[in-house]
Amino acid sequence: MTTNATFTSPAVQWDMAPDAWSRQEFKPGFVRVTSVLGLYSDFSSIPPETLRRAADRGTRVHSACQAILMGWPYEADPEDVPYISNFIAWTRHLREVLAIERRFYDAELGLTGQVDLIARLEGDSLPSIVDIKTPLSPSKTWAGQLAAYKLLAERAGFKIGRVMALRLSCKNPRADETTDTLREDTAAFIWAFRAWKYWSAPKPERIDTMETFHPSGNGAEAAENIETPLEDDIFEALDFKALGREAAL
Repeated sequence: MTTNATFTSPAVQWDMAPDAWSRQEFKPGFVRVTSVLGLYSDFSSIPPETLRRAADRGTRVHSACQAILMGWPYEADPEDVPYISNFIAWTRHLREVLAIERRFYDAELGLTGQVDLIARLEGDSLPSIVDIKTPLSPSKTWAGQLAAYKLLAERAGFKIGRVMALRLSCKNPRADETTDTLREDTAAFIWAFRAWKYWSAPKPERIDTMETFHPSGNGAEAAENIETPLEDDIFEALDFKALGREAAL
């Protein structure tokens, strides 16, 4: 029989924004960032029970990390202790916490995403987006997820400097930063989002979705000539024309 480990949150050594955390409910009618990227993740070779346990562990660890940031008391499953200990060790880099588990909604794009942490780290003038991860190996979609979160946060008024996935499963916590490829990652996410909308639409409406890929409204031409710079409504809304063809492809 195992017993839960009781942790005491470290003394708060960072500034906390008054509205850093508030309970938020999911609003229907928005597409989740993770739903868009889920099309590009293949877990078919992993037993369902293994996936379920990993998902449960991730939920528990996220809850514990939130408690640490808020200074709340909590108990941890013995399996989760290494992850939580790693997060506690990493908090020494925190200087200011601006948002915890903040869900952003963008009505113009119809997109939503929940950001684990927006915080200013030591040595930085701008806050970073930090996404807490428990898998051992990084996923190829994490960069797109971080780019989408930065996009949503900035459209909501935040000024973001860096983005990173904080892996807690390593012997020491490791931050996989993807700031250097944000242009390409953001453009790739927008392509994935448009593809998600296309394949999710009823078949008679797909051509309307495809036509927005090309300024002339000619969906067939856009499909055949993929090198045409994208200037659809999403790119216009994001002022993304400056990316040009090289970043979008």
